[in-house]
Amino acid sequence: TGVTPCGNYAIDYGVLKIGGLPDGRAIEIFGRESSGKSTLAKYFIREAQKRGRVCVYFDTEFADQGMTGQEWAKRCGVNIDDLIYVELEWMEEILVKMENAIDAGAGMIVVDSIPHMIVKATADKAPGTGFLAARTAGVLGQEMPKIIAKASRANATVVFINQLRDIPGVVYGDNFTTPGGRQIKHAYSVRLMVDRKAKLVENKVQVGVMCRVKSYKNKTAQPGLSADIPI
Repeated sequence: TGVTPCGNYAIDYGVLKIGGLPDGRAIEIFGRESSGKSTLAKYFIREAQKRGRVCVYFDTEFADQGMTGQEWAKRCGVNIDDLIYVELEWMEEILVKMENAIDAGAGMIVVDSIPHMIVKATADKAPGTGFLAARTAGVLGQEMPKIIAKASRANATVVFINQLRDIPGVVYGDNFTTPGGRQIKHAYSVRLMVDRKAKLVENKVQVGVMCRVKSYKNKTAQPGLSADIPI
């Protein structure tokens, strides 16, 4: 089992400790909006492509389509001509195509993001019924072991991008959670939290952001480590 680096020494060796993400494992990158989650995933894709691995990007948010998304991917170092880019919304279709991609030899798969995957059975349900979240967690929990087993045998890395949800009234401990249910949290070998800490300004113009990447969970090395990186 090898590793897929990010290309940033602070993350590869300061946070992950082993030189990158472990191959053949499921990874979660989560954080608040505009914190740098998708950009960090693109850095891993860039390095995977450099090593000759086939990369598949499932865009459930339809946010990377068009010239704007392609230009940002290029600036992150991604070879968009070699990247397999898929736009889907139904969770069942995404999970099936993920398995097919692994069987076909994909070395890295990124799903962006979990909250925007829609279970077909919930398409006609009224908002706010509570059925959607429960069904989403159930489908993910049922299918995740199959995907992880396939990824492990094929030495493929599967990266899920997730968001944060606040938990009101919490005084002690974490006051947030992530969509998808508790079961899938056990499936991840590494959970990276990305948090935007400050703006990078030159000549009174914002040119980037300073992000903190923390290993919230790490089965391959010491967890709880963090590093600040500019984007």
